[in-house]
Amino acid sequence: MIISVVTAYYKGSKYMKDYAKMIRKNAANLQDGDSIEVIIVNDSPDEEVDIEIKCENVELKVINNPTNLGIHRSRINGLKESCGEYIIFLDQDDLLGKNAIKTYMENAAHRDEVLVCNAALGQKEGYLKWYRSKYHANRIGDIKCYCDVGIQIISPGHTCIYKEAIPEEWKEYICTYNGADDYFLWLLMLSRNVEFRYIDKVMYLHKYTGSNLSADTRVTDISTLEFCNHLDEIEYFPYEYVMALRRMIDYKARFRMGSKRDKITVSAKNIGILGRNIIYKIMTRTPLGFNR
Repeated sequence: MIISVVTAYYKGSKYMKDYAKMIRKNAANLQDGDSIEVIIVNDSPDEEVDIEIKCENVELKVINNPTNLGIHRSRINGLKESCGEYIIFLDQDDLLGKNAIKTYMENAAHRDEVLVCNAALGQKEGYLKWYRSKYHANRIGDIKCYCDVGIQIISPGHTCIYKEAIPEEWKEYICTYNGADDYFLWLLMLSRNVEFRYIDKVMYLHKYTGSNLSADTRVTDISTLEFCNHLDEIEYFPYEYVMALRRMIDYKARFRMGSKRDKITVSAKNIGILGRNIIYKIMTRTPLGFNR
C-alpha cells in the first residue's frame, strides 16, 4: 500500500529537518511492501526546497509552482501528481507520530472514507488534546455541527483521505484566500455521505507558531465566505446549510468585534446559534470561545 503525504511549502526551510526526520521514523515502522510517497509543492518560487530523505520505502517528489498559487491550488497540484491510494495533506510546520502512517494503513478499508486521528493542538501555554470526549469525536461526521458551530477537524494533517473520495468540485472551485480550503473539502465530502471514521490515538501534532493561519479568525472567515459562494454553485450541496454557515460566520465575526453591549445585542438576535455553541462547549469540554 502507498500513502501520499502532500505538503504545501512556503519559505519553510526551518521546518524541513524535523519534517524529514518524521518521515524517516514513519518509514522505519512500515510493513514490508508498504511505502510512503512524499510530495512537497514549493509555493515560494524564489526559494529552493532543501530536503533529503534516504529510505528505500520512501519516494520524494518536489513540485515547483511557477508563481505563488496559495495553499488550496498547491494541494491540488500535489494531489494530481500522487500515486497513493490515500492522501495526507500535511502542513510544513506540523508533525505526525512515528506510527501514524502505519496505523492509517492498518485501518484503511479502501472505500469512500476519511480516517481522523486525535491531535495535540499547540497553544501558548502548551499542548491541548483536541478530542476529549466521545461526544466531540462523534461530531467529525455531523455536517450540521460544521454549519452551526464550526469546523471539527483542526487541520487536514490529522486525517488520511481515500483519494477517490475527494470530490471533483474541490479541485475545480479554488479558494484564493488561504485558510479554509479544508473546511470546504469536509463539507463537500459530508454532503456526499463519505464516512468519517475516528481512530482514538493522538498521532498528529499541530504546532503553535504564532503565525498559523488557523489562529487568525479574520483570515479564515474571509476564506470561508469565499467557499460559501462556491457552494452556491454546486447543485448537490443543500442550500439551507450554506445559509446556516453564513449566519454562523456573520454572528461570530460581529460578536468578536463588538463592544459588550454589541455582543449582547447580536447574541439576542442569534439565540439559537449561541445556545448550540454553549451546549457544544459543555459536551466537548473545550475552552470557552468559538470554534473557527
